[in-house]
Amino acid sequence: MTARTYTLLGPNGQPYQSATPGALGGHRGARVYGRLDCRAALRAIARGQSVRNRVFFADEQTAVAAGYRPCAVCLPNEYAQWKAAGLSEVGAGMCSGRAAQLGRQYIGIERDREYLEIAKARLDDAQENVLLD
Repeated sequence: MTARTYTLLGPNGQPYQSATPGALGGHRGARVYGRLDCRAALRAIARGQSVRNRVFFADEQTAVAAGYRPCAVCLPNEYAQWKAAGLSEVGAGMCSGRAAQLGRQYIGIERDREYLEIAKARLDDAQENVLLD
């Protein structure tokens, strides 16, 4: 008899096979992770939504490293910390600047040249602050 395997996402966002089931679930499109018993996720799954976008993680650190944010419904404290860290703010380098301050990887895209220059300045400031801390 073959052992059961589970497909989890790693810190790089790529799937891998594990002998251990995931401790947390998530939604690939919304890039949200939460508890397996989350009432919001279970409601969506019962309606037939979210099933094909469902992903699983070994732990919270892996979900965060893969670029997912905490669920506001089942992880309200983690979500509040995420919001307070400023990672939900967007526009002109806000996310990439905050990610740099936290030592996280990021990708920034700006369509307008003016906003690109603002983003570069914010990122430079954020990186200087990291070096001074």
